Amino acid sequence: MLPSDAQDNRLLHLEKRRFLAKCREHEPLIVRSETLRDVSRWSVLYVPSEIAEEYEVRGALERLVDLAEARAKEIILGEIENCLKADDPVRSRMIRQVADEWTKLRGPLRHLRAWAQKTLEALQQQRAL
Repeated sequence: MLPSDAQDNRLLHLEKRRFLAKCREHEPLIVRSETLRDVSRWSVLYVPSEIAEEYEVRGALERLVDLAEARAKEIILGEIENCLKADDPVRSRMIRQVADEWTKLRGPLRHLRAWAQKTLEALQQQRAL
């Protein structure tokens, strides 16, 4: 039974290394992403249940989600600024388009829908003053 345990431990170690490498591969892809769709897509990684409780795995996944959230916020703020700079007839159409894009946020970034809407409303009120 001992050799089996040693083999299982080696397999778990390899699985953990593979997952950590995948997280490291996704980080530059998130940073270079130009659209929310890409950021959302690269931020979703499925953790094998065997290694889900490992400290390093959870930390890597957390870093990936934090990076994706920061990049998504940058993109959203840029979209809002572009909308507010536009002329009145075009502005409402642009706001509808970006709001539609925000509804497509999935996975760990879905909470940014409400944040984006509140930020848009706040910046619109500031511009009105």
